[in-house]
Amino acid sequence: MVIVLPQNLPPADNYTVSATMSEISIKAGWDVVAKYSYNDASAFKTLTSLSQIGVVEYPPGSPFPNQITQVAYVQTMDAPTPYVMRPA
Repeated sequence: MVIVLPQNLPPADNYTVSATMSEISIKAGWDVVAKYSYNDASAFKTLTSLSQIGVVEYPPGSPFPNQITQVAYVQTMDAPTPYVMRPA
């Protein structure tokens, strides 16, 4: 699995892909540089099994790169489970 970004990433010591069931955020260091909504349970399930993912930077007007241009750590977050009070 790779992520193709329609932009170049800013220089950073590390990159992180943070995903929930409905949104993917790309971070360069601590800064969020891109956010995308999506609705694909299969893609989220795949992301939960990965520790890193390839990123291809593909800005508009550029030729498509023939290689992965960055590697990002993967962080997945399920929606929090609501706390339910149980009768005593």
